[in-house]
Order: sequence, then C-alpha cells, then structure tokens
Amino acid sequence: MDNKPQATISQILPGFVEYMWAEKRFAAATVSKYKENILSFMREVGDLPVTELGLVHIVTLKSRMAARGAQEARMASMIFAIKSLLVYARDVLLIRVMELSAIRAPKPLRRQVVYLSSDELQTSARRKHQESRPRLERKCMEDIQEHRFAR
Repeated sequence: MDNKPQATISQILPGFVEYMWAEKRFAAATVSKYKENILSFMREVGDLPVTELGLVHIVTLKSRMAARGAQEARMASMIFAIKSLLVYARDVLLIRVMELSAIRAPKPLRRQVVYLSSDELQTSARRKHQESRPRLERKCMEDIQEHRFAR
C-alpha cells in the first residue's frame, strides 16, 4: 500500500501558475483569473488531493454557484480553470486524475424569445429612419463642402 502523501490543489498551484506563464503563454489577466478561480474552488469544496477530485466536486461547485445566482459564464470560467489545473497535474506532474471529458461547463439557460408585432416593428423602423436621416444629411453636406474646398 502506498502511504506517500498526495499532492493537494494548493501544493500544485504555484507550479500551475508557472506552467500557465511559461508553457501556455497565457496573458497576465488570464493567469490571475485562473488562480483566483482555483482559490474560490478550494473555498467551496476544500483543498483536496488532486487524485481525489471527482465529478461530484464539480457538480457541487455548479450547484452552489447556481444557488447564489451565478451566471453560466462565471461558472464556466471556474470549471475551465479547474480543468486546466487537472490537465497540468496529469500531463506535467504525471498524477492520475479523473476523466477530464466528464467535466463540462454549464449550458446556458433557454431564454424566452419575444417577437415584435407588425405595428411595433414598423414604429421601430420609422423611428430609426428618422434618427438616422439628419446624420446622413449632415454627412452629405460635409462631403460636398470637403469636395468643393479640395479643388
């Protein structure tokens, strides 16, 4: 039986940050955001050994974030950071990790589509035409004056 201590998320995080800079060539803002997201993940589910991270932890994260009203983009940002950390652990540190294809970003909620009535569409088109006409006339006058003075 192997009693060797297993690397936790916080233990591999410094190397992961270096990996993002050196190998992945991520922008400073991306590196900072990924690190922030991983720290947030650790606050939600704990500083677990990387080998023990499983789909249940990802689902727990999504569930807690959804309960707080987090948007899909915020959840996806955290999921991608964790997935990248696991790729680093697997490919660089040669640590056995969960199946990465199981980790998916949340799908956006279906939103109800509201269509304009014919009257609303005509009113909108008329208003748009009226707003753009003075601008168009001013642009034409400027072009004429520019052409006249260019001679």
